[in-house]
Formats: sequence, structure tokens, C-alpha cells
Amino acid sequence: MSTDEEYAALLRERADAGVRGSHVSGEVALGSVRRGLRRRRARSAAVGAGLAATLVVGGAVGLPALEDAAPVAPAAPPSAASAPDLEPVDGVRLMDPRARGVERADGLTVLDTGLDAWADGQRFLLVLHGSAGEAPARVDVHVGDDATFGALVDATTLPPPVWTTPDTSTAVLVSPDERHALVLGATQDDGVGDHALLLWDALGTDGAQERSLPVLLSGGEVEPEATAEGVTFAHAVLWALTVDAGTGTVPQPRGVLSDYQPVHPPTSTGLLEACDVAECVATWDGTGTATDGPVRFLAPRSVDDLPGHAEALAALADVSPVATTAERRAACADAREAAEQAAGAGSSARDRATQCVADDLEAGLLASAGTVG
Repeated sequence: MSTDEEYAALLRERADAGVRGSHVSGEVALGSVRRGLRRRRARSAAVGAGLAATLVVGGAVGLPALEDAAPVAPAAPPSAASAPDLEPVDGVRLMDPRARGVERADGLTVLDTGLDAWADGQRFLLVLHGSAGEAPARVDVHVGDDATFGALVDATTLPPPVWTTPDTSTAVLVSPDERHALVLGATQDDGVGDHALLLWDALGTDGAQERSLPVLLSGGEVEPEATAEGVTFAHAVLWALTVDAGTGTVPQPRGVLSDYQPVHPPTSTGLLEACDVAECVATWDGTGTATDGPVRFLAPRSVDDLPGHAEALAALADVSPVATTAERRAACADAREAAEQAAGAGSSARDRATQCVADDLEAGLLASAGTVG
């Protein structure tokens, strides 16, 4: 059996063992790693488009998990020129990578997202819990101000949270009218490349229909690096953002896309599918604790229904086999733009470029599956 065939067989074996978008598969896959290893390093975690598993293109295999939360050291404010863009899309605000975090005496980390909640004068505060024994890792969501943050750091016993979400790729807390949302998750970080939250539904911004949002990874490590059975796993870090959909509703997340370029060859690009279990979605009315979330966030979707997707794959199939990554994605972006114009729709160049990273990933997986059979 050739090396390519062995690699494809390994991917299929891991795919059969995976659970799409669920934190449970991460617990199963990394259980032995947590017990024996404390530090780890990797290229990337990836879920192939439409495949019910963690797959990878040019990297390693793994799911992020929240464990052994490390404190997020506050950094000095950078110059305006170097400060990250925290409002890249109208109605969207990202958690600052330099978000204030403090480690409690019991080892838990309290993180101030700086993101406003839909309750006057309140913002979202997170407490990161690593797994302990049979108890899985989780994130507790609180709301409050500076005084609340201090109390969360100093309290001997933590107060009940607004919501608790499990270790997962994406979790969504929405307002009752579904116009506002806190979206958060953990993803593996190789220290280079960009990340984006892909959406199944368009978020209307200034006349454009965006189906991707930039994601900024925080400075807080929520899962250490480790290596097991020759497979290396990058540390996982938390990200968070809020969405104000205006007169519309918050889109359903599709997954988190990573595009590690440039990295040590081979390059690594991955799509970690959104969590699709009920524990990952909740509704909060601004008081008390959260209740069950809208079931629409858990509905299965198909990439075949995404506008411009078929045209993008057709364009990628026609590209020369020796074309560079940049050439492939340029052809994809041109095809998407033409399809949008024909449909009387529109998106930003940034959004088309992001979608084409996912399109190129899927095209590669489809080609590999067809070749290996």
C-alpha cells in the first residue's frame, strides 16, 4: 500500500471514530493525552467539509479541549497602528486578544471579554474550568461590570453563571428575539495564519451579504500542547465575539476555519465544524439564567445550498494541477464574484477570499477521495 493510500486509510479510520461538531469526540480522542502529557505542539486541527470527523490537509489531527486554563497576562496598550480591528464587520465585535484575565487561587481563569451584553451596563465575563476526573471541561458565562469581575476572581465560592457551555468548537448564546448573540469557542493555535467563523446564513452588512467573520484568538491557553502516538496537538485558545444582526436574526455558525500560511511545509488549512448538540446553544433574556436555545442552530445543513459554492468548486476543478495556492484561490474568488453578480447579490472581497479557503479545502478532499477511491 502506498504512503498516500495509508494516509487516506488513516483519515477514514479517524473519520469513522469521530462525532461531528461534538465536544464528546474531543473528550474521547484526547482523554489519554490529558492524563499523560502536559505540553503539546502541532500544525492544525481540521474537520473536512461535510465529513463527520476531524480531518487535516497537511497537518495533524485533533480537537481542541478546555483544560488547565492559563492566566491571560494583561498587555500594555499597543499603538493605534498595531491595535487589532475589533469591529471588522458592521454589527460584530471581537474579543480583544489582549483581554484581561486573572488566575484564581484554585487555578481557574477569569476572563473579561470586554464584549457588551444585552443588559444595560453589563458585559460578558468567562470562567474557564479544566476537566477534573469525570467532570468535562467547560466555560461558565457570567455578566457584570468591574466589581463583578473582581468578585469572580476573589470569591471562595463562585456564584451561579448565566450559562455553562461545554468544551466545544462553537457555542451560541442568543437574545429572545435572536437579534443579538455571544458566540465563543476554542481552537488550536499554531501561532500563524488567520482564523474565521463561517456562517450558514448571510449577515447583512452595508448592502453586502457576509458569510464569514474574522476571529481573533485570545492570549489565554485553555488546553496545553501534547503529543501521543506520533500525532502532535497544538495548544487550544479561546475566542469570542458578539453579533448584532440589526433587524435580522443571528446566522447559524458553520464552523471555524484556520488558514495557517505561511507555515513549515506542508501548509495546513482546516475547518472545525460547529457544535450541533443542544448544550452548545442557549437563550438569555438579560436576567437570571439562560434557557434552551433555538433548535434552528442545530439543524443539519449542506454546502451544496451555499450561494456560489458549486461555481467555486467548478472553477477549482479547472485550475491547472501545478497552479499555486494563490492562483487557485484567485480563480475561486473570480467565480464567486461572477455568481454573485449574476444573482444580484454581493459580498466583500474579504468574505469571498475566506469562503475560497474553505472551497479549496473541500476541493482537495474531494480530489483525494476520488483518487484513492
